[in-house]
Amino acid sequence: MECSASCGSGEQKRSVVCEGRDAKGRRQRRPEKECSTEKPPEIQMCSLGPCEKPQLLTNRVFEQNASEKKLTLGIGGVATLYQGTSIKIKCPRKNFDKKKIYWTKNGKRIRNDAHIKVSANGNLRLFHARMEDAGVYECYTNTLQGNVTLRFKYREDDKPYRAGLASSTDKNKWIRKNGSLSEEKKTVDIFCFVFFLAKIQIRSKSILSAGSYAEVAKELQKHRDTIQARWEMGHWSDCKQSTCGVAGFQAREVSCSVKVDGVRRRGDARICTALASSRPPETRPCHKSECPRWEAGEWTEEEPVVIGRIQCSTATCVRNAIAKQRRDVKCLMPNGKQVDEESCDRTQRPKSRKECENRECKAEWHASDWGSCSSNCGTGGVQLRLLSCVWTITRLPAGRNCEGRRPPAARSCPHADSLPPCRPTALPLQQGVYD
Repeated sequence: MECSASCGSGEQKRSVVCEGRDAKGRRQRRPEKECSTEKPPEIQMCSLGPCEKPQLLTNRVFEQNASEKKLTLGIGGVATLYQGTSIKIKCPRKNFDKKKIYWTKNGKRIRNDAHIKVSANGNLRLFHARMEDAGVYECYTNTLQGNVTLRFKYREDDKPYRAGLASSTDKNKWIRKNGSLSEEKKTVDIFCFVFFLAKIQIRSKSILSAGSYAEVAKELQKHRDTIQARWEMGHWSDCKQSTCGVAGFQAREVSCSVKVDGVRRRGDARICTALASSRPPETRPCHKSECPRWEAGEWTEEEPVVIGRIQCSTATCVRNAIAKQRRDVKCLMPNGKQVDEESCDRTQRPKSRKECENRECKAEWHASDWGSCSSNCGTGGVQLRLLSCVWTITRLPAGRNCEGRRPPAARSCPHADSLPPCRPTALPLQQGVYD
């Protein structure tokens, strides 16, 4: 099967069955317990190259892999973030008094304080997030606008100690009491990790003497022939969705499996990160089958012009060589009944317009006939005409898309030499005779 992601970490799935051969050499499917060797994994990680800098797109599952200190999120989906990150979540409502927007966490209205507040423009601000800030955050105007589920994970240097791994009880107590990151805490946490590696028979002196996670990961790379690490993924849970207009989520268990000297056991996730790939997502958005969904029609054309494989309308030129296509987008129940668009998740609404290439979209200057001369004697005066920028095929207005020099809109009247001289407009002065 192809990789499930076009960039970054994805999954490849396959079917694994136990087979044997009968006396005639024909292959037959057998119960799994009859296969003596370890069952090969049905899912493996894959990657087609790194993605761009991660951002949370609406109704996507977002896993903060980088160490940004600040993030801006949109409504919809599930985000797993590092503890200590400062977060801004935007409420998408337009044409509404933003001062009346309010937020809830797990159904309880949020009151502003130094740690969390709703800003004047309706956005939710969360400063230096803590593990207990995990939950479902919902944005309201007069109705529910959407939600986002936040989950948090420790930064590598902030992970709590595992009971029984560290030998110094006093250090554990001291660190919990102060609640701050220190060189002493880092040393003990690295010791815990190295202690775990030794416990599963990874006894390299260079690993056991490493002073940082980067050094441990670098040393682990040298032991790929004896250490096999892979991510084990469970099945997705049922879709948990409370509101049809807002995406729900599914969860699954993700663990690190380490094989050393033929023995496989569950290992520290940092081993898989060093030897396999980045951690697969533990959540993803979903929609229940009984909820309405968006359905988009085919892209429609008016006076289509076929260019290669693209059929692009000339009736909707927007600039030179570029036109627009349109299609109908409806909110439908599973039985095909159309309902109000508010019933569907508007953050997932498919686009109803898109640009397309059309070389027939050309703008040109269109000139009217010359008007009458402003005078019928003498030089004849001037002639005027109207100029407009239009699309060549449809003759519809093309705005400022006309290129090249603008044609003249005025000119001297032709054939002025054949016109009679103009009569004077005032009588000449006459000399009077006075007695």
